[in-house]
Amino acid sequence: MLRAPAVAIGLMLYWIASTTMAIGFDDRYGSTTVLGQPLDFSVVVNLGIGDWLSPECVGAEVTAGDNRIAREYVHVRIESSGREGQTTLRIITSVRIHEPVVMVQVTLNCTSQLSRQFVAFIDPPL
Repeated sequence: MLRAPAVAIGLMLYWIASTTMAIGFDDRYGSTTVLGQPLDFSVVVNLGIGDWLSPECVGAEVTAGDNRIAREYVHVRIESSGREGQTTLRIITSVRIHEPVVMVQVTLNCTSQLSRQFVAFIDPPL
């Protein structure tokens, strides 16, 4: 007879845990850049309930081959992903990329600090 209340409590705890997800990176990311063009890299960020991103909270470092691109040439834009609880970060450089391997380090530093490094393989032009 105690089984029904235990199941109800378990379901309620699962619902609470699933609705209070913390901020984190999604598995969807990529680049539309070809060699000789500025970098255009995007990554989806999952937001928890009540979480939001402001430009001051987001940072990015870009390394093309062995060369780190100066911070003043790296720009981060926060865009809507079209899905509730998610936003897209676009990392764009104002310099051209001439290396086939680019490392992008994205840092979120609002309520807590979270960082992830991505690798983008840049295709040659057709």
